Amino acid sequence: MGEQPTYSVIRADVENYLLSAYPWQLRDRNLVEQQLRERLQDPQADPEANARELEQISRSDFADWLRQKGLFTQTEVNQLADSLETIRREMLVALQAASEREKLVSLHRDVEQYILLTPREELTPEAIHGSLAGILDDPNGDYAQLSARLSQFDRGMFEGLLHQRQNLEPEAVPGIAQEMMLARDRLLDRAQDRERSAREKAEDLWNKIQGYLQNTSNLQGSNLEHELSLLLKDPEAGAAALRLRASRYNREELVRTLATRGDLSEAQVNDLLDRVERNWTRIRFAPQRLAGQLQAQYEQTTSAIADYLRNTGREELNPEGIQRDLSRLLSEPKAGAKAIQHRLAAMDRETLVQLLAQRQDLSEEQVNQIIDEVLGTLRRLANSPRRLASRAQQRAINFRDSLQDYLRNTGREELNPLGIQRDLKLLLHDPQAGAESLKERLAAMDRDTLVALLSQRQDMSEEDANRIVAQVLGRAR
Repeated sequence: MGEQPTYSVIRADVENYLLSAYPWQLRDRNLVEQQLRERLQDPQADPEANARELEQISRSDFADWLRQKGLFTQTEVNQLADSLETIRREMLVALQAASEREKLVSLHRDVEQYILLTPREELTPEAIHGSLAGILDDPNGDYAQLSARLSQFDRGMFEGLLHQRQNLEPEAVPGIAQEMMLARDRLLDRAQDRERSAREKAEDLWNKIQGYLQNTSNLQGSNLEHELSLLLKDPEAGAAALRLRASRYNREELVRTLATRGDLSEAQVNDLLDRVERNWTRIRFAPQRLAGQLQAQYEQTTSAIADYLRNTGREELNPEGIQRDLSRLLSEPKAGAKAIQHRLAAMDRETLVQLLAQRQDLSEEQVNQIIDEVLGTLRRLANSPRRLASRAQQRAINFRDSLQDYLRNTGREELNPLGIQRDLKLLLHDPQAGAESLKERLAAMDRDTLVALLSQRQDMSEEDANRIVAQVLGRAR
């Protein structure tokens, strides 16, 4: 069904969590928020890299994973997916704000380095409009972000730095500073035009989607994904344009559009909306673009990595050697080095497979081991997010804890004979709940302990607790 998403550790952690969590855990909003936040953010990772991985998840993904469990009604799926999406958006906003703060500082440093260290003969109008604009630009940023970042640069700042140079005559400073201001202003004008064009395109696409949903005679039988992929295909769109397009998505607006048809059930409407959203918000397929000189530096670096993997002796392609050599290769301080590292961290595994497959001295197993180490090193150098298992102390789970968690957090209406039978079957046979045998798990269900546990609930009398425990023990044995 079209392209597959690139691998994301955050996405993998969230998918694993939603597919393996018990249903009563997912109904506890406070618990879900805490556990989802742990998986959505690696506090030690670069916020920009973390934010990019959050962009690879959408509400439709949450709904898909919850449906796969087969334990929730469609209404529950919608409510849970809405809650999860709210948490994701809140965290994405916070990560993007943290990323912007870092970019402000980093850009100031890069511009200062450019002004102080660029050879005198390269401070011509033509060179300034190429080199400085390349440092200031960010094809993946929107106009508001660029405008905020570039507001720190004015004529006074440019002139002050130029006067610090020892090889620049004072009378040349105003003219050079003026060219720098022109380069900044023209860049902002281009960014504004780019965003205006992207906004108009997004609105036009949105209207076409609405028209398609309203006027296609047999939506259920249509090849919706194929039609959407044709409509939305835009190889030239950068991440900023796709983010803008994603922000235009309005589920409620499409609900009203589909309601005018009169031939779709609520379940069919929700299914169609999830399918539309999955395609509309698919930022994950947009490669991060690099401006001007950074793209050239990125290509030089990937070429150097390719040469390294082709020509380095087999005995040197060990974990320590790979980490040492790649760190050295990427350690040269230069403007935009961080952006290049992020781009390298997303390097396609298949490219490396094809590269190493040309060597006759490596087995398939060795090729995969080397690629794992290369990709892992690139992610570490870019400070990309890590799997939860590698950054958090995991508490050992046992059946007794899981049973107590179930009785504490399951809604009162779910503690009925059928619900208890279904959930106990899940608990008793779940490999997640520890290594105990079925006999040991049954022995862990002590009547007095369970009654005492249930009696702590505010919505449960002692009589209710005794009745429910009797049902629990009766269903289990």
